[in-house]
Amino acid sequence: MARVRPEIRAAVVEVLDRDAARVFIAQLIWELTLGARGQYGPEGTMPAGSEVLLRCFNELIHRSTAQLRQALGSTGSGYPPDAFVDVVEAEASRNGLLEELEADMVRALAKVRGVS
Repeated sequence: MARVRPEIRAAVVEVLDRDAARVFIAQLIWELTLGARGQYGPEGTMPAGSEVLLRCFNELIHRSTAQLRQALGSTGSGYPPDAFVDVVEAEASRNGLLEELEADMVRALAKVRGVS
């Protein structure tokens, strides 16, 4: 299985342990949503096979939403920071979206740095 680059992983785990987790996760969800929208062709057409990637984006957004709920204080949601990265990394790797996930994580980290 391909992995998130160690420096990105370390930065994500670190931010998930801080109050900035909310900003990071919300931005990650936004970035993933834009990626999912990019799977549609002209006038909402869907190329053959795009449903697999859409399902993967959906799962990544679902996991990230649970993580956001945890960051907002909801019990029974989310994962410890390392486990969250493991879960989304495995899903993205399995479906060929690891580079997209990494890029989305980098943009979300940049948003956190811009807010801090």
